[in-house]
Amino acid sequence: MNFIKQKHKHGCGVACIAMATEKQYDEIVTLIPPTINDFEKSGITPECVQSILNELNYRNELRYWTILHSQTKREDLRYSFADILIIQRGNHFVLSICDWVYDPNLSFTDSYSIFEINKTEIISVIGVWNRSLKSKARVAQAKKLWINAEN
Repeated sequence: MNFIKQKHKHGCGVACIAMATEKQYDEIVTLIPPTINDFEKSGITPECVQSILNELNYRNELRYWTILHSQTKREDLRYSFADILIIQRGNHFVLSICDWVYDPNLSFTDSYSIFEINKTEIISVIGVWNRSLKSKARVAQAKKLWINAEN
């Protein structure tokens, strides 16, 4: 997985999909359904993220935090239900893999622990199962991200 920075003011969802699927940012933009008037002004919804992941044949599951809020502790995100999490914090999407959060609006070196997310900020969580990641390779993949960013 390569870190991808958003190119548009509201392109965080697009960048997260690109990172999760190892596609190019501009390729994901072309997959935004025509029913989304102008994503550059308002971004995309969790349902749109899920729709694009489905179109790319990635197994995924959308969970609204309001449903999970009373039943799930923030710590449970550490033992995530999927290889990759796309987390909606307010009107902003971030990507989490191996307990690290990557914000497409920041630089790669500004990544932070999933435990730094305030539980009340989370609106939805989209779990993505990455076909190219095996369970044992998840930590190695996160380390590879750091090595690539340093070069």
